[in-house]
Amino acid sequence: MNPELQQYLADLQRKAMRLQVLISAMNACLDDETLQDAVVAMVTAAEELATGLNHGLDSVSMPGGN
Repeated sequence: MNPELQQYLADLQRKAMRLQVLISAMNACLDDETLQDAVVAMVTAAEELATGLNHGLDSVSMPGGN
């Protein structure tokens, strides 16, 4: 695997890890009504990460893609 692709995939893996942490945090906060604003902010951040992962995993976006 070339270094550019290796770095690209490592960046995507970091995004996936952040998304996993956000989902875990949201799950922990769901039952606490005082944290609902925080959950909304986390959902927004998670959506942005998921969109970035989706775009990043598109073969056209990958290094060497068409």
